[in-house]
Amino acid sequence: AQWGNGDKADAKKSYQKYVELMKSQGKDLKKIPQRVYDRIVLNERKIECAIDDFVGEWYYENYRNNEIYETFSLCLLKSNDNKIKGRFCSISRGGNKIDCSTDETDYNIEGLFLQDTLSLAFRSFYDSKGKGTVQICMKEKGKSIFWNIIDYQGDIYLPQEIVLTKIDKKVIIHNQDELDIE
Repeated sequence: AQWGNGDKADAKKSYQKYVELMKSQGKDLKKIPQRVYDRIVLNERKIECAIDDFVGEWYYENYRNNEIYETFSLCLLKSNDNKIKGRFCSISRGGNKIDCSTDETDYNIEGLFLQDTLSLAFRSFYDSKGKGTVQICMKEKGKSIFWNIIDYQGDIYLPQEIVLTKIDKKVIIHNQDELDIE
C-alpha cells in the first residue's frame, strides 16, 4: 500500500524490515519476490537519464509450468522535447486475454518525462473503459526499465509491476534485395 500510494521512502523501510525479518528467522530468502529487492534498489539510486534513453522497444515475459503465461511489449517514441507516446501489447493468462491493437499507428500511451521518470496515461485496447496511469523509471540504463501502474479503472490485463528489457534490433543486409531484422 505504501508503494502504491507514492510513499516510497516508508515503503523502502518496510521492505528492508521484511528482508531483515526473513533473514533473522532463517526463512527461505528465495521466497521474497524480486520486486521487493527492485524497490529497495530503485529507491537507493537515481539513474541519470534523458528522455531518449526510454525510446525504443521493451519486452517482458513470465513463465508458468515451463510455458509462457504472459508477455508484454512496449514501444516508446519521443513526440517532442519532454513528451512520449507509444503502444503496448499485453498477452496474459496463457493467451486467453489479449490487450493489443493490430494497427501499429494506434498509440494508447502518452505522457511526460519529468527528471528521471516517465509519467504516462494509458488506455486499454481490451476494454473501452479501461484506462490508468503508469510510472516508468530506468532500472539499468540502456538495458531495463521498471513499469509500475499507479492507478486504473475498467478491465485491464496488464502487469502491475515488472522489469522490461530493451530489445536491440540489428539489421543485417545480405544483398540489395534481402535484409533481416533480428
